[in-house]
Amino acid sequence: DPTYRKHLSMLPETERKQKLLGDWDTFTGQYFTEYRRDLHVVQPFEIPAEWPRYRGIDFGTANPYACLWGAWNPADGTCYVYRESYQKNLTAAQQAMLIRELSKHPNGKAESITSSVIDPSTFSNVSGLGQTVASVYNSLNVPVTRAKNARVAGWQNVRRYLQPDPESGEPKLKVFNHCENLLRTLPAMRHDNINPEDIDTDDEDHAVDALRYLLACRPYNEISRRRKDYQPGAEGRVQKLIDKLDRSAKKRKW
Repeated sequence: DPTYRKHLSMLPETERKQKLLGDWDTFTGQYFTEYRRDLHVVQPFEIPAEWPRYRGIDFGTANPYACLWGAWNPADGTCYVYRESYQKNLTAAQQAMLIRELSKHPNGKAESITSSVIDPSTFSNVSGLGQTVASVYNSLNVPVTRAKNARVAGWQNVRRYLQPDPESGEPKLKVFNHCENLLRTLPAMRHDNINPEDIDTDDEDHAVDALRYLLACRPYNEISRRRKDYQPGAEGRVQKLIDKLDRSAKKRKW
């Protein structure tokens, strides 16, 4: 039927994505409807040394703890989540030592981490240790600061990162394909029944919470203000095209 595609394009959004685009990560009630595997998941590459790196950590013991490593491309503000650690039944000390070990280059030298932010509850949670979880991390040479915990504002920031940039058509969040727990749970988040602006906390939200903490280190509105301003007219359009081609060449080189 030559009109079949046209009929599919007129379906409700969720059904349209499934049947027209073959996107079966989407479902009714999904929170992050902006997520698309073909846009947000990338092959790993070597992160340039000059890119600033951050860590976002969601603490848990019986529930998994999650740590995400993210690096920002200073040229266009894109955040690349390039590593994750996700495991349950680890003490705070074991988590910190694992994070410290993973935060090393292949030659054994420690990565330069600009900042590590952690679940704010860890600054009051002593977990029977006589000291807070955050203090345990700090004592083991994993310095942490209190993450921003505004949930709804944090989720909106994540959604802005997921949305395609109006100029390039590319989102400002990319995830290496081996970060399997983040990629598994991010599209599975649902709206909360009582507060639809929030996520249902009954879902497996540990990696997604770590992502919220991570991206709040450099809010979307701040990176968007850093975009290069081009002169109006043909000269500005040419320079913009040159810069775009240069970024593409660098990606191919990596």
